[in-house]
Amino acid sequence: KFVLIKDTVASLRLDSVVSAGFAMSREKAGENIKAGRVSLNSLECVKTDKPVTEGDFISLRGSGKMHCIIPEHPVKSPSCRPVACRPFPVI
Repeated sequence: KFVLIKDTVASLRLDSVVSAGFAMSREKAGENIKAGRVSLNSLECVKTDKPVTEGDFISLRGSGKMHCIIPEHPVKSPSCRPVACRPFPVI
């Protein structure tokens, strides 16, 4: 069973999306990324500013993985983008 997590992020950077999807601060998300615990599309990523796009899979070692969904509807503020993350259960 999956839960859809809806959030609004300031930018579609990896640290921002990890923060929203795994319910942690952006600072903690950045620490996890720099420590090599985050993978983007099955490749380890240590850059916090890596852009995230529709359909990307993000995994955080010990916390599971999620599928990133970016809705196509217009947003009032260009500095805020809606993002939905569908977590997968830890196997």
